[in-house]
Amino acid sequence: MSNAFQMFMTDAPKRSQAWMTAIQGLDNASALDKKTEELAYLAVMAALRLESGVPFHTQMAKQAGASRTK
Repeated sequence: MSNAFQMFMTDAPKRSQAWMTAIQGLDNASALDKKTEELAYLAVMAALRLESGVPFHTQMAKQAGASRTK
């Protein structure tokens, strides 16, 4: 988890809880399987050069079954 997100969770607990509720709702509404969803999210983050969430979402993708191909 990035330092910025950790700070958000600590400094604004009510807002961060609302954010997490919204994210969980969106996650539950997704038609994609977890692995594809995480890989797509990583692709968008890479395209936008948003690096802070990459380690977290990489781990989530791995937990969902993503792996390197050789």
